[in-house]
Amino acid sequence: MADPVTQGILLAASVAISATSAVAQGVQASKTAKYNAKVGEIKATAARADAAENERRFRRTTAQRMGALRAGRPTEGSALDIVADSAIEEELQALTIRHQGELQAAGLESTAALDRSKAGAAMAGGIAGAGSALLMGASAAAGMGSSSGANNTTSGLKTGSKMSGGGLDLG
Repeated sequence: MADPVTQGILLAASVAISATSAVAQGVQASKTAKYNAKVGEIKATAARADAAENERRFRRTTAQRMGALRAGRPTEGSALDIVADSAIEEELQALTIRHQGELQAAGLESTAALDRSKAGAAMAGGIAGAGSALLMGASAAAGMGSSSGANNTTSGLKTGSKMSGGGLDLG
């Protein structure tokens, strides 16, 4: 069995590594979530641009079709009704294209917002994990210092047994 000084040094090293690891994991998870949020924002912008281009093409095709209908120069009756009905239907279709693009973009922006939220939570989780590791180490160190002997059971940790959470085997 290691002497108390060596045990303390090993415990401090274990706690430092655990705390550093927790913070690093939180930082990396936060960076990943922020990256995903940025990708979502880019995709939302692209979805809007794609919908705008589709709408523009549709309107161009519609204008050509309407020009062909008007070339017959209807003045009254069913031919005029066809032109009016076609104009209404084609405008509705153009607006539907725009609306679908907006819905897609809104969904992507919502995902991006969720990813930004995850970034903050990941960072907080990393810091909480580091704090937990530090408190566990302090508790174990206090237990080591308050009593001596081959079988120290202070704070629920036995010298000579493995610490929970991936600590060092001090035995």
